Amino acid sequence: MSRSGGCQHHWRTRVLVPLGLCTVLAAAPGCRWFEWSRSLDSPGERQASEPTTRSLLGEVPVSRDAIELEILFVERPLGDPLLGGALWDEVDEVTIPLPQRRSLRAHGFLTGVTGKAPPRALETLLGRSWDVPDDKKRIAGHRIAVPSGGEYEVPTNYYSPERTINVPLPEGGTGDRSYENCRGVMRLRAYRLQDGFARLEFVPEIHHGPIVNRYSATPAEWRYSAGQKVERLYGQRFSVDLNIGEFALVSTNLSDPDSVGHHFFVVSDDDGDDRTIHRLLIVRLSGMAKSGGARAE
Repeated sequence: MSRSGGCQHHWRTRVLVPLGLCTVLAAAPGCRWFEWSRSLDSPGERQASEPTTRSLLGEVPVSRDAIELEILFVERPLGDPLLGGALWDEVDEVTIPLPQRRSLRAHGFLTGVTGKAPPRALETLLGRSWDVPDDKKRIAGHRIAVPSGGEYEVPTNYYSPERTINVPLPEGGTGDRSYENCRGVMRLRAYRLQDGFARLEFVPEIHHGPIVNRYSATPAEWRYSAGQKVERLYGQRFSVDLNIGEFALVSTNLSDPDSVGHHFFVVSDDDGDDRTIHRLLIVRLSGMAKSGGARAE
């Protein structure tokens, strides 16, 4: 299988870099890969070397209306209980209206938020707990700063030469559609609500076909750039409101292997092992400028 557009960095903790993000980071001032191996030292060593409240990701410059986000991917073998009830029983899903939540579940998505003190399962996934040593942890992440109303593309899986996905149809119901050279993308938009609070909007997209020069719409204008065809699943669009330090989680419920959510967050291992990987997208509101331009933490 050809996996174009991606790159990897294998560190001591087997960090897997999501496709398409390396190029963005190289061009984004202030963004850098976090040094995750430092967070996996023994608790005593970590306490001696740095405060436990320090962010795992590097600082980014703050503009007058900047919203700072930490974007992380955690990967576990398919069927790992840490991505099942152990996690989602402690995640607040009621922040999303019930009809929308049912629609998301019907198409294979799981979404929710947690407070500044994440549940134990999420702490374990992030490597902040040493009760269950695991040399198979695979985590990748970076930080971005976007203006209020700005957007960012988060690729969720690898390019695939061909996929057949059961997608929602405009006339209602669902149907199987085949896509060539496709991958799943979460389009993330951030909006300032007030000091210390932001709204994050997620729109699932299927990017497919050849990469050619075409017009694409942005919140401010039409832009002419190289890209693929984009199928936006507006029926599965959702938003969450976060205070600084809180987390938004997105993954799949594994209910249907043909569903959109399953294709977005279940991938084949890219490290030479013959196994299937379950991915969890974590977005944390890490900071934002106050109305007067100062940074809020």
